[in-house]
Amino acid sequence: MTKEQWGIAFWKNPRIKKGLKRVVELLLWGYLLQFHFRNFIICQWEGSDFNSDWFMAFHVLQSIAVALFLLMFFYALSTLTRIPFYIVAAMAGVMIFGLNGIQETYIRAQKALLASGSIQHMDYWPSHAPRWLQNMFFGMYSEFAFLRFSGYALIGGALGHFIRINQRHVLSFTFGFTLFALGYVLKRDVYFLLEWIDLQLMDWGIQSHANQMANKDSLIGLSMVLCLLGLLVILNRLVKIPNNLFLKMGQNTFPIYIIHVMLIYEGLLGIGLPLEQYKDFLSPVQSWAISLFIVSWFFVLIAYWERIKMKWQILIKR
Repeated sequence: MTKEQWGIAFWKNPRIKKGLKRVVELLLWGYLLQFHFRNFIICQWEGSDFNSDWFMAFHVLQSIAVALFLLMFFYALSTLTRIPFYIVAAMAGVMIFGLNGIQETYIRAQKALLASGSIQHMDYWPSHAPRWLQNMFFGMYSEFAFLRFSGYALIGGALGHFIRINQRHVLSFTFGFTLFALGYVLKRDVYFLLEWIDLQLMDWGIQSHANQMANKDSLIGLSMVLCLLGLLVILNRLVKIPNNLFLKMGQNTFPIYIIHVMLIYEGLLGIGLPLEQYKDFLSPVQSWAISLFIVSWFFVLIAYWERIKMKWQILIKR
């Protein structure tokens, strides 16, 4: 997206057009994968009500769609302000994490009130909004609320742009060890960092409670990602991956996700592997074996994915 940052108009950038198309695809597939066709047919056959609450859940794919839209929005902002994208995206990521701290504090307070019996049901937010909108923030099914995860995407976008414009310097052992060290320090000192931020924000009158401490788990997750990226940079310098297979896996996460939800979690059609029925009876060794088999199967699938796509396109044309 940032390859031609100053030399091409925003709306003429092919990555923007592709990105907006992908946002719509992700939103559509997110809702489709939550539809259970088999249960729907059974309910129609038996004359019972089909529960559509889960259909309105905010799926991980919708969360990715919103994060992708935010990346493009802040890229547009960077082109207007002429501020490098990695700076704008990093600042936006920090802002999203800050808003998530406020949201998580509210959610935890609601859960505590419900557990103590002070309230009979949680006050979802936005109040009186449709369920699909509430689930984007805090609703019945909002495990993947976009404020909880968009900060990762924006920080990742900032890091990706920084790596792209400094590629000759950053893909080195020094950069790999630096990323790992940053992740380690963040993991070690996250509590003190958030405590200091809360004190500053309360001194400035921006917040009245220690909201940012609710981001502790999120920043621990970010620290683990930084450590992993550092290790991958080092691995990339030491080992040559054949046929760019890891790169292909990263480029095809969308079909991988759709196929794995349909196969493992019975998404859309309601037909898949019966793992849910047997998971409580599997030994650790059996669980590991099944997991390794499925992951290996996806590596084989992606190795031949281009051929499969080509044959599928020929079939469609015929």
